Amino acid sequence: MNNIIATIKDRKHKQNKSHTLSSEKNLLEEFKQEVSMVDLTLDELHNRNVFLLIDQSGSMAKQDAANSDLSRWDSLREMVMGHVNSIFKKKITDSISICLFSRNKFNNEIFKVRNISQVENIFREHEPDQATFIVPTLKHFLDIYFDEEDQPKPQPAFFIIYTDGQFDDREEFEELIKATCKKLDDQRHIKIFIIGVGSEIKNKINKDYFEKLNKNAINNKNKHGKPCDIVGFDIADEMENILKVLENELKQK
Repeated sequence: MNNIIATIKDRKHKQNKSHTLSSEKNLLEEFKQEVSMVDLTLDELHNRNVFLLIDQSGSMAKQDAANSDLSRWDSLREMVMGHVNSIFKKKITDSISICLFSRNKFNNEIFKVRNISQVENIFREHEPDQATFIVPTLKHFLDIYFDEEDQPKPQPAFFIIYTDGQFDDREEFEELIKATCKKLDDQRHIKIFIIGVGSEIKNKINKDYFEKLNKNAINNKNKHGKPCDIVGFDIADEMENILKVLENELKQK
């Protein structure tokens, strides 16, 4: 009788051990699937925060085309409306945060838009202002992103910057990009894409500067010491549609 009881106990122990090993294998498979899903998500356009930063400097009042009555500001309005429409149609996000940048301070005005009519209103209610300081506004948005990163499942983000020339705080901008990279596990979590508008953006000095950033010439590294290329650049009238541009940025791993 005692032998039978011992045999039963031994079988139960083996069954429990087998069940434990099976559970551990299942958990490992689930973890691998979750990692794969995260990696796949980083390659996709969907479920991303989108921030648009728009140059409100005085030069945006200029006209580029001799046969057009539209200022850069008006032309940019049409472009941004088209980009926002494409982003919503692709269902990358259901709302976009827009902020204008000009002076060397954050203007404390963020517009949450859900349709292109709201974009049009932003442009009509604001006029070109003064300088081209990008860092206060971009830093504010990046701080928002990293605050949200503390949540269980932070969303990756696109930061799209529209400008007609070099920033007045170029060195600070490069330092901000470098510091941002050092906080990232994967460069696909954040993509900062600069769209150049107007005729001056095409001159060699401006173009060389932004292309240097685009090619990661300042050798940024992520928190693990790996190359971190989060900045892209293109000229508005030479680029593909905005969705294709963003997809191409995500392919750079």
